[in-house]
Amino acid sequence: MDQAVRLVLFLLAAAAVWLVFTIIHVIVFRRWVRDAVEVEAAPPAVEAPVRRIELACLALILGAAAAINLPRLTGGLDYDELDTAVRFVVGVPLWTAVAGVRAFNNHVAFSILANLSVRLFGSAEWAIRLPAFLLGLGTIYALWRFARTWTTAWTALLSAGLLAVMPYFAEWTRAARGYTGLAFMTVWSTHAFFLALRDGSKRAARAHTVSTTLAAYFHLYGLWIVLLQYAAFLTVVLRRRGSPNVRGLWRSFEVLPLLVVILYLPQIPSLAAEVVRRQAPFGQPFQATLARDLFNAYTGVDAPVLVAALWVLAALGALSLRKPLMAGYLVALPTLPFLAAWLLLRPYALQIRFFSYGLPGFALLVANGTRAAENWAMARPVGWARAAGATAAALTVAVLAGAWLRADIRPPRPAGYRELLKEFLATPLPNATLGGDSYMFTYYLGRPEREIHSVAELDQFMASAPTVLVGHQYLIFNTPEELEIAARLKARCSNEDRGPMMLYRCSR
Repeated sequence: MDQAVRLVLFLLAAAAVWLVFTIIHVIVFRRWVRDAVEVEAAPPAVEAPVRRIELACLALILGAAAAINLPRLTGGLDYDELDTAVRFVVGVPLWTAVAGVRAFNNHVAFSILANLSVRLFGSAEWAIRLPAFLLGLGTIYALWRFARTWTTAWTALLSAGLLAVMPYFAEWTRAARGYTGLAFMTVWSTHAFFLALRDGSKRAARAHTVSTTLAAYFHLYGLWIVLLQYAAFLTVVLRRRGSPNVRGLWRSFEVLPLLVVILYLPQIPSLAAEVVRRQAPFGQPFQATLARDLFNAYTGVDAPVLVAALWVLAALGALSLRKPLMAGYLVALPTLPFLAAWLLLRPYALQIRFFSYGLPGFALLVANGTRAAENWAMARPVGWARAAGATAAALTVAVLAGAWLRADIRPPRPAGYRELLKEFLATPLPNATLGGDSYMFTYYLGRPEREIHSVAELDQFMASAPTVLVGHQYLIFNTPEELEIAARLKARCSNEDRGPMMLYRCSR
């Protein structure tokens, strides 16, 4: 089928899905809400004032998170970070960040913020990563605010503290990607959603519209949040027969699809073309180890005892949460989208990091489970049983947090491209690159490097000087000719494996 025809069919299918949703929501639910029995909205709940000791503890938690992640902001960029920097951030118009698409690798809202950051602070690695860092700290604060509203002050602080040292969350707090932005908007959207359900607050409904729209703008997997919240919304509507508490959210969900489409409007043709170019964007080969990888990422520890204790606390936290709907939502937030994507849809380039937005909810469940375990222990009639139970719960969380903190401060992950390209930067030898996306090296080389695309170009380059350097970026989409060039280099030159690239030193 011609690519243009496939593109038109894709756009028509997307428009049909949107039209069906609009009909169901606008017509059916407009009638449902109009015919609802008018009941008085519940008065807004009054929260206990925040004490100074709480603010001091929160400041310490945010300070600890900053201390953990700030030193890592200056390390070399990895592949996805470098691709983002070169294509959408450094030295490119802001419109490129808004409209650019490349292998679904543009987290648009983050690219816009990073583009603005480098305009203000320069193109150093820390400036590119700064928005992710600030959004990571913002997520910790937002989780504290959310947990304090719906649980207790103690649980809120523990939730924020656990998230601050959670290794997988820290990894994205110091990476030039949009995952902390997605997590921040997820927490904000969830908080606004349940506030609007509880109080019928118009302000909360507006906050829900903004935050949920931006969640999808940081990453397309933010659309899963919309679907899960809509399912929870339907549950409430069917149970309440459209009481006034749902009117604000009903309008929010009516506007959300339009806002998301408007934001992505500059990208829609390119997104559709990317889907068509992939031929089969769904139904990819089954990745058997993906569930284990996600489990390990969320757990962040290897000791079986700690792993078991962590999941027991999380389960206890869900069971003891006062609002069953919220408990089910927090459990489903990463679980159902992952299972749907992993088992059913199997989209192109499915990665566990796409589901990192569930980490704040996971931290909240673990903290709430710890509180429930201590409350259960303190209710025991025997004094030693109370002390032993409360101590065990507190000690488990302390050991877990300590293990996470050790993982945060240990030597950093494999070196980025600045470290991989150090020979290119330190030597006056003629150098060239080949392989997929080797254009990205311009960020570090600071000069037009020579890209080799054929065997003839390789022979010509090797004849240009007594000794030359060639960096081969070996990716799965290297062309057959690039692989043939790499084979010739391996046979004729000394080589050094640098992870995602091979460095060849060739002499006559």
